[in-house]
Amino acid sequence: MSLVALALVLGLAFCIERLIYLTLSEINARRLMADVDAKLEQDDVEGAMELCRNTRGPVASICYQGLLHIKEPLEQIDR
Repeated sequence: MSLVALALVLGLAFCIERLIYLTLSEINARRLMADVDAKLEQDDVEGAMELCRNTRGPVASICYQGLLHIKEPLEQIDR
């Protein structure tokens, strides 16, 4: 019975840790995209890349990869 209680405590600790981590890792994607658009309107590609590099999350990573290939044709970037 003590083994089951230990497994329950460890499972709950893992679930709580994941909830905390995921809550803290959320970013406002709309605000990030608005900031990136503002940088690009000012022709500040390096600033947009820096913003994406310093923001965690998949949206920022995808934007950063797109900005790395900004000089390439759109068809090649899509691939």
